[in-house]
Amino acid sequence: PAAGPGGRDYAHGRVRISSAGSGDGQYWLFEPADPTPYQAPVVVFLHGWGAMVPDPYLGWIDHIVRKGRIVIFPRYQAGLTTPPAAMTDHAEAAVLAALEELSRGAHVRPEADKVAFVGHSLGGVIAANLAARAATGDGGLPVPSALMVVEPGDPPLTRLGDSLGQPSIMEDYGAIPRQTLMLVVVGDEDRTVGERTARILFERAGAAPANKNYVILRSDRHGRPELVADHVAPAALRPAEADSEVPAVASPWMRGLALRLYAVLTGRPDLGERVQEPDALDFYGFWKLFDALTDAAFYFRHREVALGDTPQQRYMGLWSDGVPVREPEGLTAE
Repeated sequence: PAAGPGGRDYAHGRVRISSAGSGDGQYWLFEPADPTPYQAPVVVFLHGWGAMVPDPYLGWIDHIVRKGRIVIFPRYQAGLTTPPAAMTDHAEAAVLAALEELSRGAHVRPEADKVAFVGHSLGGVIAANLAARAATGDGGLPVPSALMVVEPGDPPLTRLGDSLGQPSIMEDYGAIPRQTLMLVVVGDEDRTVGERTARILFERAGAAPANKNYVILRSDRHGRPELVADHVAPAALRPAEADSEVPAVASPWMRGLALRLYAVLTGRPDLGERVQEPDALDFYGFWKLFDALTDAAFYFRHREVALGDTPQQRYMGLWSDGVPVREPEGLTAE
């Protein structure tokens, strides 16, 4: 889109990157620059299991930051042996450390009343866990006004986690405040985690029925490149023209490891071809929905794009021959 949620009407020309901590306490900060604002809303971005560096998500992160948000990317696992039961604690500690770091020095200051959490795969479960914990006020996390859970997978409800005998890490989602604006987004060809975790999480979430939607993005092979709503659909490398704006943040071997792990999770040997530049599933799907959700939560605009199973929420753009891209299926709790 030229403008609006998911659009390329960016308020900032560059992204400033920094990192601190190590292992499961490491985090990256992505801050808007050119121009650099004094303060900005905060997005906590939780990666999927094994994607311990931001690179597979840099397309989405670049988009969020240039729209005017700070992104905190906590690495909640030191390696493949980190137990899932400890990961929410690790993520919480890293987010608190990142917020402390943002409060000093030359950083863009966080707006404490404008916070959103978004997570993919296992990170989706952790994002919901953090939202529930924040609502209790015990740990000091800011309460998010927006929460987007993307293709969540609780370990025992996934192929890999079940085979390893991992316990559930889902927490009390009834604690999520009624006023929280919430989306649960899944793909119709996600064979890695399916929808079992997503359905449970959506049903248990305490957000008011009018404030939460369940969205199923659908694949469309009408043209090229094909749009495949599988488990790696939310991963998008930065656009080629943005190379000078968001450099890779990890070493080549770490990026390769993250992609190979995703290949194992998805059973897709063509993963290197699938995780490419953003496509319509990003611009009109994941990115548009999250932009609109945070706009609605922070600035009271674009709610009709984020929620309600509306034509604006479902619109996915057009193929080059004018054929509409397949619309998602939207479910409300009302």
